[in-house]
Amino acid sequence: MDSIMSHPAIQSGIIPFIAAFVVIVIFGKTKPVLMGLAAIVAFIAAVFLVTGFSLSPLTSTKKIILIAYIAAILGLGVDLAGEKLNPYRAYVHAIFSLFGVMALVWVIWPVISRERAQNPVSIAAGLSVYVAWIIFGVSTLRQKKAQISAAVFAVAMGTAVVSIIGATALYGQLAAPFAAATGAWLLFFLFAAQKAEFSTSFYITASVTCAMLGAAATVYANLPWLTLALFALVPALAHIPIKQDNAIWLQVLKAYVSALIPVVAAVWYTVQQSADTGYYG
Repeated sequence: MDSIMSHPAIQSGIIPFIAAFVVIVIFGKTKPVLMGLAAIVAFIAAVFLVTGFSLSPLTSTKKIILIAYIAAILGLGVDLAGEKLNPYRAYVHAIFSLFGVMALVWVIWPVISRERAQNPVSIAAGLSVYVAWIIFGVSTLRQKKAQISAAVFAVAMGTAVVSIIGATALYGQLAAPFAAATGAWLLFFLFAAQKAEFSTSFYITASVTCAMLGAAATVYANLPWLTLALFALVPALAHIPIKQDNAIWLQVLKAYVSALIPVVAAVWYTVQQSADTGYYG
């Protein structure tokens, strides 16, 4: 039993999926706006199984986990505020993007603050743009359920796969729960589209955490920069218009194909780079 529970697919995929689906079914029938708890519960389940809850010592990975918790709390606050914040949504999303940038600097500071660090300003600026864009770009899809779920799934699954291939499996295991949670949400959406809500706490927690993991992977584990550049195309491609009179499954198919195109390219490129260097995470 211990060997089964220690398998990465169980820790970061199966158990987070089950946990997320239970939360989604419960709140889908009672309070859909809290369905975002599914992503949070899925992530917490994976953290418990993969690293444990201790934040000491406060490594870069533990910092990202702490940032995810904070993003989840802030996202839940927005969900609970309800329609009061609707006129200010653009500002809210901009604030979350700024939060992501500030959190990123905290995570990568040990590297960019070194005396012999090469191009620290360029590194910080480039990764800040990536993090801010992923958070804000995904957020702009919030009124399009199929598209925003596709964007979150693509970024989460893509980050998980390229981290395992070209960086560190640990980052992959921390990104995968968001893909699992999105899969659980999608299953509910296909059968109860009107009740499904892809709430703020869901997409903010996922986008902040996965953007942070991808950025940290380039600094701490040499993930190729072009991989992140390809991921940055996900929110843009997820905006491709989809006819709302299409069947739900067809809307989902179109949205996910569009969002996953740059992810497939990013995975292929990362595999090629890993093969050239002889490294596989």
